[in-house]
Amino acid sequence: MYICGELNHIMMDKDRVFEIFKFVEEFKRNETDNASTVISNIWRILDKVRELKERHRNKKREIPFSVLSFARIDEEANSRILKEILSIRRNNRYEFFEMFVRSFLGDSFDHSIKNPKFSNEEHRIDILVKDSDYAIIFENKIRGAVDQKNQLARYIESMQKEGYTNEKIFVVYLPLDDHEPSDCSWKKPQECCRNCRQENTDKCRDFYSYREEFEPRYLRLSFSDDILPWIKEEVIPECKVMDQQLYTALIQYKVYLETLSRYDELNDTEKMEIKDQLRGMLKFTDNDFENHSLVVKQLRDLRTVADQLESLEFEARENCVKDISGRLQSEYPDCKVQLRPDKHWYFFGLHFQFRGKMYRIGLEENVSQKRVYYGFLPPSGMKVADVKEEISDIVNHYMSLSGFHSSAVWPCYKYISYAEALDAIKEMLTYCKEHE
Repeated sequence: MYICGELNHIMMDKDRVFEIFKFVEEFKRNETDNASTVISNIWRILDKVRELKERHRNKKREIPFSVLSFARIDEEANSRILKEILSIRRNNRYEFFEMFVRSFLGDSFDHSIKNPKFSNEEHRIDILVKDSDYAIIFENKIRGAVDQKNQLARYIESMQKEGYTNEKIFVVYLPLDDHEPSDCSWKKPQECCRNCRQENTDKCRDFYSYREEFEPRYLRLSFSDDILPWIKEEVIPECKVMDQQLYTALIQYKVYLETLSRYDELNDTEKMEIKDQLRGMLKFTDNDFENHSLVVKQLRDLRTVADQLESLEFEARENCVKDISGRLQSEYPDCKVQLRPDKHWYFFGLHFQFRGKMYRIGLEENVSQKRVYYGFLPPSGMKVADVKEEISDIVNHYMSLSGFHSSAVWPCYKYISYAEALDAIKEMLTYCKEHE
């Protein structure tokens, strides 16, 4: 129900909500409810939803044990596991790959599976399957990694350079949930993209996008709703007959995916419980017209509050980054601070001299996804691959730590909160200076 979605987006500390009374009063000037009543009513509903969701989370903690849950499994490791499953060959057939194609690509895939080659990280593609007359690009976002600029477009063009026409290229996007690629990811790279960190700017809005052309050969498959059921219902039953060791390993992988995907997922019974609670709190009657008016009014109030919370969030973000940059500049006067606020990517960089070059420690927020991450960035004009080779000791150190990932832009990065950022950046800078 839409109202449940609205509720989930604005669950924040009560103290912050009361800061927006003056804004709500302006919107409510001609209504009988005053701002405090509006806020109290909304928060009464949110308290109940939080209570139900916490009860649900406690149930999910009873999911069976999987050793993979305690291992350092990032997108790259997960991609290797999935690639190994797809590439299993028995009786001169790639049985699981054939099952995957049949289950998900269906009639859109009219090619013969002859001699497919499976790889990880070729052209930086998470999983790539190439045969004589088709190529399938898999982009794995199970851990919510941000879309890089022109990411899918660059992968498509790398296949074009190998001689595959667009009709023979397929794109499979693999988030944990229902997340879709950004518009920027589909856009054909232009010269101005090199130094751009924005999405959907006026400059690039009219650039060519592969999205429409690849619609017939594009799939978004979530690990929660598609890959996990496929593993459970098609792959594991087949493995039980074929190979006991493989069967055991896949059971562990299944439980690991369940641990990731089921923690916040509400089943139908739990959704109905929330709806029933909302009906009671909104005082629904047998009159559907009155009920509709009640919901519309509540949604209007929710949106008013949400708009001002968005404004408060922007102010808080600015204050956090200014505080972090100010402290770092004061403590490390020989370093250069760079601040690049933007409505899509909010970026802060600390430039420092390291082994004869100017490196950066970056702190960035993908505003649309509300995700903050920090990490090591290469000097201007230097490729990530060259950084990984030139200062491999630094990169390998951080990649060995829990939570660190690598991408086409960041040699190593980790998701954190703004509260953790100052100490994390100082630790990374100190480590680099100690290993100059």
